[in-house]
Amino acid sequence: SSVCSGILYLDVKNQLFDGTFTMRILPDAGFTGADTVYCVLDPPVTLTPTGTPGGAFKGPGISGNKFDPALAGPGIHVISYEVSVQQGAAVEPAKNSTSLRIRVAGLQTFFADSDKDGFGNPLSSVKNCLAPAGYVTNDQDCNDTNASVHPGAVDIPGNGISALSIWLPFFA
Repeated sequence: SSVCSGILYLDVKNQLFDGTFTMRILPDAGFTGADTVYCVLDPPVTLTPTGTPGGAFKGPGISGNKFDPALAGPGIHVISYEVSVQQGAAVEPAKNSTSLRIRVAGLQTFFADSDKDGFGNPLSSVKNCLAPAGYVTNDQDCNDTNASVHPGAVDIPGNGISALSIWLPFFA
Protein backbone atom coordinates (compact mmCIF):
# COMPACT_ATOMS: atom_id res chain seq x y z
CA SER A 1 0.00 0.00 0.00
CA SER A 2 1.13 3.55 -0.68
CA VAL A 3 -0.28 6.87 0.48
CA CYS A 4 -0.39 9.62 -2.10
CA SER A 5 -1.59 13.23 -2.03
CA GLY A 6 -2.73 15.32 -4.88
CA ILE A 7 -5.60 16.42 -7.05
CA LEU A 8 -8.07 13.82 -8.20
CA TYR A 9 -11.03 14.15 -10.58
CA LEU A 10 -14.05 12.48 -8.95
CA ASP A 11 -16.74 12.67 -11.61
CA VAL A 12 -17.48 13.76 -15.16
CA LYS A 13 -18.40 17.29 -14.06
CA ASN A 14 -14.70 17.98 -13.56
CA GLN A 15 -15.14 18.77 -9.89
CA LEU A 16 -11.83 18.55 -8.08
CA PHE A 17 -11.10 16.80 -4.82
CA ASP A 18 -7.93 17.76 -3.01
CA GLY A 19 -7.04 15.23 -0.36
CA THR A 20 -5.37 12.00 0.57
CA PHE A 21 -6.21 8.63 -0.87
CA THR A 22 -4.84 5.13 -0.39
CA MET A 23 -3.80 2.96 -3.30
CA ARG A 24 -3.18 -0.76 -2.85
CA ILE A 25 -1.00 -2.43 -5.42
CA LEU A 26 -1.59 -6.17 -5.47
CA PRO A 27 1.17 -8.63 -6.29
CA ASP A 28 0.94 -10.51 -9.58
CA ALA A 29 -0.19 -14.09 -8.85
CA GLY A 30 0.12 -15.42 -12.39
CA PHE A 31 1.72 -18.79 -13.15
CA THR A 32 2.39 -21.16 -16.05
CA GLY A 33 3.15 -24.83 -16.52
CA ALA A 34 -0.26 -26.43 -16.10
CA ASP A 35 -2.69 -27.65 -18.74
CA THR A 36 -6.39 -28.07 -18.01
CA VAL A 37 -6.68 -31.80 -18.84
CA TYR A 38 -4.48 -34.70 -17.70
CA CYS A 39 -4.50 -38.49 -17.46
CA VAL A 40 -3.63 -40.09 -14.11
CA LEU A 41 -0.68 -41.70 -15.96
CA ASP A 42 0.83 -38.34 -16.98
CA PRO A 43 4.07 -37.31 -15.25
CA PRO A 44 4.18 -34.42 -12.74
CA VAL A 45 4.57 -30.91 -14.20
CA THR A 46 6.46 -27.93 -12.79
CA LEU A 47 4.45 -24.79 -12.04
CA THR A 48 6.29 -21.47 -12.46
CA PRO A 49 5.18 -18.06 -11.12
CA THR A 50 5.11 -15.49 -13.94
CA GLY A 51 4.68 -12.46 -11.70
CA THR A 52 5.56 -11.92 -8.06
CA PRO A 53 7.71 -14.77 -6.72
CA GLY A 54 7.58 -16.18 -3.21
CA GLY A 55 4.02 -17.45 -3.16
CA ALA A 56 2.69 -20.93 -2.55
CA PHE A 57 0.82 -23.40 -4.74
CA LYS A 58 -2.14 -25.20 -3.13
CA GLY A 59 -4.64 -27.87 -4.09
CA PRO A 60 -4.98 -31.60 -4.76
CA GLY A 61 -1.88 -33.10 -6.36
CA ILE A 62 0.37 -30.18 -5.38
CA SER A 63 3.75 -30.87 -3.83
CA GLY A 64 5.91 -27.74 -3.66
CA ASN A 65 5.76 -26.26 -7.15
CA LYS A 66 4.73 -29.49 -8.91
CA PHE A 67 1.31 -30.81 -9.92
CA ASP A 68 1.09 -34.61 -10.01
CA PRO A 69 -2.05 -36.01 -11.74
CA ALA A 70 -1.62 -39.41 -10.06
CA LEU A 71 -1.46 -37.76 -6.62
CA ALA A 72 -4.55 -35.62 -7.41
CA GLY A 73 -6.52 -38.60 -8.73
CA PRO A 74 -9.42 -38.59 -11.21
CA GLY A 75 -11.86 -35.68 -11.06
CA ILE A 76 -11.98 -31.90 -11.37
CA HIS A 77 -9.54 -30.08 -9.13
CA VAL A 78 -8.76 -26.44 -8.40
CA ILE A 79 -5.15 -25.49 -7.89
CA SER A 80 -4.10 -21.99 -6.90
CA TYR A 81 -1.06 -19.79 -6.44
CA GLU A 82 -1.26 -17.30 -3.59
CA VAL A 83 1.32 -14.60 -3.03
CA SER A 84 1.57 -12.13 -0.16
CA VAL A 85 4.03 -9.22 -0.16
CA GLN A 86 4.68 -6.45 2.34
CA GLN A 87 6.63 -3.51 1.00
CA GLY A 88 7.90 -0.25 2.47
CA ALA A 89 5.81 1.21 5.27
CA ALA A 90 2.70 -0.83 4.45
CA VAL A 91 0.55 -1.67 7.46
CA GLU A 92 -0.22 -5.17 6.17
CA PRO A 93 0.84 -7.39 3.29
CA ALA A 94 -0.98 -7.18 0.00
CA LYS A 95 -2.34 -10.59 -1.07
CA ASN A 96 -3.47 -11.93 -4.41
CA SER A 97 -4.20 -15.36 -5.86
CA THR A 98 -4.97 -17.07 -9.14
CA SER A 99 -6.66 -20.43 -9.58
CA LEU A 100 -7.03 -22.97 -12.37
CA ARG A 101 -9.52 -25.83 -12.81
CA ILE A 102 -7.86 -29.06 -13.92
CA ARG A 103 -9.59 -32.27 -15.03
CA VAL A 104 -7.74 -35.52 -14.41
CA ALA A 105 -9.10 -38.49 -16.36
CA GLY A 106 -9.09 -41.92 -14.71
CA LEU A 107 -8.15 -45.21 -16.28
CA GLN A 108 -10.67 -47.14 -18.37
CA THR A 109 -10.48 -50.57 -19.95
CA PHE A 110 -10.43 -50.65 -23.75
CA PHE A 111 -10.79 -53.77 -25.90
CA ALA A 112 -9.05 -54.58 -29.19
CA ASP A 113 -11.30 -54.28 -32.25
CA SER A 114 -9.20 -55.99 -34.93
CA ASP A 115 -12.03 -56.32 -37.44
CA LYS A 116 -13.15 -52.68 -36.91
CA ASP A 117 -16.82 -53.52 -36.41
CA GLY A 118 -17.12 -51.37 -33.28
CA PHE A 119 -17.16 -54.37 -30.93
CA GLY A 120 -14.11 -55.35 -28.86
CA ASN A 121 -12.48 -58.67 -28.06
CA PRO A 122 -13.07 -59.52 -24.38
CA LEU A 123 -9.76 -61.43 -24.29
CA SER A 124 -7.56 -58.50 -25.42
CA SER A 125 -7.64 -55.30 -23.37
CA VAL A 126 -5.53 -52.36 -22.15
CA LYS A 127 -6.06 -49.75 -19.43
CA ASN A 128 -5.61 -46.10 -20.38
CA CYS A 129 -7.33 -42.72 -20.11
CA LEU A 130 -8.06 -42.52 -23.85
CA ALA A 131 -8.78 -45.33 -26.28
CA PRO A 132 -5.68 -46.26 -28.30
CA ALA A 133 -6.17 -46.62 -32.05
CA GLY A 134 -7.99 -49.87 -32.80
CA TYR A 135 -9.60 -50.17 -29.35
CA VAL A 136 -13.20 -49.64 -28.17
CA THR A 137 -14.98 -49.46 -24.81
CA ASN A 138 -17.15 -52.57 -25.18
CA ASP A 139 -16.14 -56.23 -25.03
CA GLN A 140 -19.04 -57.69 -26.99
CA ASP A 141 -17.29 -59.15 -30.07
CA CYS A 142 -17.42 -62.93 -30.22
CA ASN A 143 -15.33 -63.15 -33.42
CA ASP A 144 -12.85 -60.31 -33.81
CA THR A 145 -11.60 -61.64 -37.15
CA ASN A 146 -14.91 -61.14 -39.00
CA ALA A 147 -16.61 -57.72 -39.08
CA SER A 148 -19.92 -59.36 -40.05
CA VAL A 149 -20.07 -61.25 -36.77
CA HIS A 150 -21.05 -59.16 -33.76
CA PRO A 151 -24.07 -58.56 -31.53
CA GLY A 152 -26.92 -57.15 -33.57
CA ALA A 153 -25.50 -58.31 -36.92
CA VAL A 154 -28.01 -59.45 -39.48
CA ASP A 155 -28.25 -63.25 -39.63
CA ILE A 156 -27.72 -64.44 -43.19
CA PRO A 157 -29.53 -67.72 -43.80
CA GLY A 158 -27.40 -70.49 -45.30
CA ASN A 159 -23.98 -68.92 -44.67
CA GLY A 160 -23.04 -71.55 -42.06
CA ILE A 161 -22.81 -69.02 -39.22
CA SER A 162 -25.54 -68.88 -36.64
CA ALA A 163 -25.86 -66.59 -33.68
CA LEU A 164 -26.07 -69.58 -31.36
CA SER A 165 -22.86 -71.21 -32.65
CA ILE A 166 -20.96 -67.92 -32.28
CA TRP A 167 -21.81 -67.49 -28.63
CA LEU A 168 -21.58 -71.13 -27.48
CA PRO A 169 -17.74 -71.16 -27.11
CA PHE A 170 -17.97 -68.33 -24.56
CA PHE A 171 -20.34 -70.30 -22.34
CA ALA A 172 -18.61 -73.70 -22.64
